[in-house]
Amino acid sequence: MLKVHNVSYEAAGKKILQDVSLSLESGKLNLILGPNGAGKSTLVKIFSGFIKPTTGEVSIGNQALKTYVNNDLAKMRAVLSQQIELPFSLKVWDVVMMGRYPHFHSKATKRDFQVCEELMKFFELYELAERNYHTLSGGEKQRVQFVRVMSQIDLLSEDSSVKYLILDEPLTYLDIYYQWHFMTKLREILRPNLVIVGVVHDLNLAAQFADNLILMKNGKIVMQGPPDVAITSETLYDLYKVKVKVKHQDDAPTQLIFS
Repeated sequence: MLKVHNVSYEAAGKKILQDVSLSLESGKLNLILGPNGAGKSTLVKIFSGFIKPTTGEVSIGNQALKTYVNNDLAKMRAVLSQQIELPFSLKVWDVVMMGRYPHFHSKATKRDFQVCEELMKFFELYELAERNYHTLSGGEKQRVQFVRVMSQIDLLSEDSSVKYLILDEPLTYLDIYYQWHFMTKLREILRPNLVIVGVVHDLNLAAQFADNLILMKNGKIVMQGPPDVAITSETLYDLYKVKVKVKHQDDAPTQLIFS
């Protein structure tokens, strides 16, 4: 379980997060929604350990996040950030292999190569393995980065230890097909020992794929729950000031109609 207890964060005298508490269970797809400036990416960076909260504490499993050794944390927690550019030229295969760095010292093992190959095939990227990363489109780079973080925690293995996958706007750069493809794959990899939490902006995809939605506004959590509870015309108007008609149907995805 990933827990946030009374976390606040200030930068340049501005309160970005205000007394946020949250518990995220394994085996569920947790997605964070909210307008620009709500504090979503800041919360993800605090989950990830990239920045420290001004007050409060984050724990992974039964241990405070701040007490982990970086390399040990990297083997169980992977983060897909919004940064997809690299300052140097590499083949796609080598970018994916970067995810395995916490698992070896000087030379990749047979298992490291196996993990990268399996995941590239699973996410339908193997045909790009020998391409120069800099020649890829933005969407292709995003997909490569996702496979890289997946290889870091090796989610196709039989390892039963709890793993954590943190995604900051993973659908950026992806066209409609690959947005759908990405969310479908997330559902496929979800298992009882995996905590997934991510920031998205597409309300329809969030409503269709999430188990748990966290709605944020002005640095606070204003609603949390399954899509049929969290997504209503009232909550969406409160967040976005847009009128939305919400249709919940049995055995069919929730539909949002904007007016």
